[in-house]
Amino acid sequence: MAVNKKDLAPLSFPKVGPEKIVREYLYSKATKSLTKKFPEWDMPRMEPSTELVAKKRELYDVEQRLVDKRREANKKRKEMNAQWRDLEDRETILRENFIKFNKFVKENQEKRERAERKLSDEKALIQKRSDDITELKKNYDHMLSIKLQMERNIKNHRMYEEYLQNVVKACSTFRTVDDILDRYETLAEARKVLAERQEEDLSALEDARNEMIRVTEEKTLHIMGLNNVMAELQSRYEAAKSKALQWELMVTKIKDTCVDKLRELYEVRRSCWNVYLQMCKRKEIVPELAQDDIENQLLFIKRTLLELKRITKISRRRATREGTRPNMRSTRTRRFF
Repeated sequence: MAVNKKDLAPLSFPKVGPEKIVREYLYSKATKSLTKKFPEWDMPRMEPSTELVAKKRELYDVEQRLVDKRREANKKRKEMNAQWRDLEDRETILRENFIKFNKFVKENQEKRERAERKLSDEKALIQKRSDDITELKKNYDHMLSIKLQMERNIKNHRMYEEYLQNVVKACSTFRTVDDILDRYETLAEARKVLAERQEEDLSALEDARNEMIRVTEEKTLHIMGLNNVMAELQSRYEAAKSKALQWELMVTKIKDTCVDKLRELYEVRRSCWNVYLQMCKRKEIVPELAQDDIENQLLFIKRTLLELKRITKISRRRATREGTRPNMRSTRTRRFF
């Protein structure tokens, strides 16, 4: 019999998030697999043998499940080991491929860098050769212009050569034109040497004059400095003399003060010794310290004064307590009545 969908009530789904529905589904699956235990009052009473059989059956079921779980675990372990070995093989292959690729990249990078360096060197060499060619062309043009200029100068000085040749023919002292030129160079060199010597002599005289002026000024300044130093030393001598008189007076005063302080110290020592003897006498003990042992005497006097201070405090406390006792008795009597 076919069901008419129009006769069915429309389906309504709750508006709940998918994560909540999945959580409820997983929770229901987990609670379904849990072992259900009924309360003791709802279970029928069983004999011990029946309970033993039930427990053995449960133990058998548990052992069977344990065996199944162990088989499943061994199977999963084998699959895991196979996957792990496969991953290790893939890792090894990947590492080798990575090393090869890295080596390939490094080699290509080195080749590229070498090619770029070689290209840059070739470009620099080409540029250098072009610059050298340009420089050589400039030098060639310059030398050519110098050659033309020299040729023009030779043409212009041709008359001098003819004049020197006529001189050689007329004068028997010179055999060739070169002798005339050598004689001229010798005379020019001698003139130059004489001029340099005269210049050196004049320079030496000027240096000597400047040195004499400098020494004179220096010695004059030195004498003036010595005069100033002498005047300063004279003033310092007068000041030191007055300071010496002042310090002599101060030393005399210090000596007088030292004599007074020594006298006071002697009096203090004698007083300490007398106080020490009086305290020993009051305490009825034999003095054991030497007369010049001032430090231990002062310590003994200090300890004695502290003892007297403690005794005074104790006596004051006792006097205060004895003075307050009658008042306390009267208050107690009043309270009692």
